[in-house]
Amino acid sequence: MAHPRAMLSAMKGLATASGNPLAGGGGKNGLPADFLLDAEGRIRALHDGAHADDHWEVDDVITHARALGA
Repeated sequence: MAHPRAMLSAMKGLATASGNPLAGGGGKNGLPADFLLDAEGRIRALHDGAHADDHWEVDDVITHARALGA
């Protein structure tokens, strides 16, 4: 079982989150996103996940990095 104080914090977070974080839709409590940064810290490639396990595979990251000349 989770510690009661941890569960209380989780419930407070869910209560104050905008929208329904359990239904997805992005944001800090929603779907995952992968991004590739360049040397200056700019986002050069972005993938917004369609479900909880939707992410880039290692080969995808390598392909994106090569396309950017990294």
